[in-house]
Amino acid sequence: MWFVSSQTAPFGREIKLSQAIVAVILMGLCSAVSSYWLKPVIGSWRFLAEFVAWTLVVMLTLQLSFTRSLVAVIIYFVVMVVALIVMGIIAKSGGTAPNPIAAPNRRLRLGPVPWSFGTLTSQGSAVVELHRSA
Repeated sequence: MWFVSSQTAPFGREIKLSQAIVAVILMGLCSAVSSYWLKPVIGSWRFLAEFVAWTLVVMLTLQLSFTRSLVAVIIYFVVMVVALIVMGIIAKSGGTAPNPIAAPNRRLRLGPVPWSFGTLTSQGSAVVELHRSA
């Protein structure tokens, strides 16, 4: 929210990070209140009420005009929706994002290991081999 509001603020107007944090907390409280009180009454129309409440919160806490606050809230909302969609896709694909640095089976492969020389050793046990050589 801080970055978005800084970009939409008038030239020369500086938005403090603490103001943006307070705005996001108040926006979350508005969402919780609308979910609790407005959802049973107006259903999905509560999202419109949240949108208006968010715009008013941004306008009052960050001291922006209504149109600049509306633009900041729209951009913030779009970014949050895209982030939720991406997190949903990652969660459905296996829970973690792919890490190209990690080995696929988490085992370091430094060359041949002793148990891969199966063709070079006999199939019998060591006791049988000792008995044959004696």
